[in-house]
Amino acid sequence: MKFNTIKLILLVLVLMQVSCDNALDLEPEDRQDLTINSISDTEGLLLGVYFQVFRDFQQRAMTGLPQSANQFFRLTAPENNVFNFRPAMRADNDGGADRYWEVGYNAIARANFLIDNIDLVDENSFPEGSTPGISRKEEIIGEARFLRGHVYYYLTKLFGDVPLITQFPESSDPGANDVARTPVEEVRAFYTSDFESAAASLPWRYTNLLDENNSNENGETINSKGRVTKGAAKLMLAKLAAEDQEWENVIGLVNEIENSGEFTLVDDFFSIFGTFFQNTDESIWEIQTFNPGFNNQGGYLFLVPDVRINSVPPEKYFLYEGDEDDPKDLRQGVTARRAPLFGEVYYRGVKFIPFDVDGSRIFDDPTNFVLLRLADALLLKAEALNETSYPNQEALDIINQLRGRTAGTYNNITYPGVDPVSFDTLSTQDSFREFLRDERERELMLEPHQFFDLLRYDSYDGGNRALLATSLDPSSPGGGGNPGKLLLPIPIRDLEINPLLTQNPGY
Repeated sequence: MKFNTIKLILLVLVLMQVSCDNALDLEPEDRQDLTINSISDTEGLLLGVYFQVFRDFQQRAMTGLPQSANQFFRLTAPENNVFNFRPAMRADNDGGADRYWEVGYNAIARANFLIDNIDLVDENSFPEGSTPGISRKEEIIGEARFLRGHVYYYLTKLFGDVPLITQFPESSDPGANDVARTPVEEVRAFYTSDFESAAASLPWRYTNLLDENNSNENGETINSKGRVTKGAAKLMLAKLAAEDQEWENVIGLVNEIENSGEFTLVDDFFSIFGTFFQNTDESIWEIQTFNPGFNNQGGYLFLVPDVRINSVPPEKYFLYEGDEDDPKDLRQGVTARRAPLFGEVYYRGVKFIPFDVDGSRIFDDPTNFVLLRLADALLLKAEALNETSYPNQEALDIINQLRGRTAGTYNNITYPGVDPVSFDTLSTQDSFREFLRDERERELMLEPHQFFDLLRYDSYDGGNRALLATSLDPSSPGGGGNPGKLLLPIPIRDLEINPLLTQNPGY
């Protein structure tokens, strides 16, 4: 990439590597340095958005969201992680919620600046995109809008009502840029529009981004898996349709993903993850972490028994079929592994980071984070088919197709695989629904979906699954507390800077 583009990226990183309100506090002469003059400027700014979403925002979610779904062991003090023990979380000791808010709005600011100013570049200078009739300019806007929508999607799930900032500020006066919290419904409508726009302008696969340094098929694959595509936008829209129980829409969107021909399930579950199996045909969107020195946190935390109470392995580890001496499901071994530590038995989360044979962690591992994949989409489709037409053979076939790749040898352990299921055992719509939800968790364990799924299930029937998972329900062992803490606290610093903000209940 050209030096001037790198310089521009660094400038934007410096100017925006502060909190949301501080990022708007620029002097007029500083703001002039952010002018876009060329295509390389727009591409550089877009990479800056990806950088913020990948390196800071999404990486935190990859460890934090499984904790909120009770898939990772949670300590009883919030300092260790933003999503840790919710009953102990306080506004003045939020375990890093302020950082999550900060990096989220940094990403939004970058995306807004790019979208607001891309018209400064001559329209005719943009080449054709990967889809006939769509220019590279339209693709850039689509990528930026998807990433902005993606951040807002997460922020509303974690904080509730959040300030909806749709443009980069024109004023350098901090007071002129104060924004109150916007109702979730309005923010959701906005990021839904972002995903719809992205679905219309993005390609299924990037074929127009190769240069003399990256001109092979592997480079095309990295671009198509590392950047957001039409497949990613369609899957996010399917998730929103599932929240609204618009099941026919879910089916239609997943059918489009399947019929694109770009994504297929891999035969071996373990090949989806790991250093030597990057960007598989099943992957829809992956964080590319091949750079040396990247500290992959995806599987760093442990699945452990609470040895202060008893030494029973955690229930999530044994959600998989089989027992400790006779494991059956390859997915269990790929997700977590039994490892002694300090005289106790631990079950380390290893889905996105390998450990050596002695149980020690391998640092600087270039394993990608898999954010979205076809199995996720197919399980949503199976759910929709069950809700609209039980018994549905295609829904059953999806489950059995995924269960059919659970045999294999991994880490010197042989897994015989699990048996297919039938309507003889799943004899009612309710039993099929509950089994499918467990199967979804088994398949996607430690990927950043289960907590949002719990919120979705609770919205259907008024349940308390998310409260139980976060130890906020009165019946939670060692838990209880204010249910309002299901939402994270608004950072105190931002409350002090912006008088229009209000705190979430419970803090």
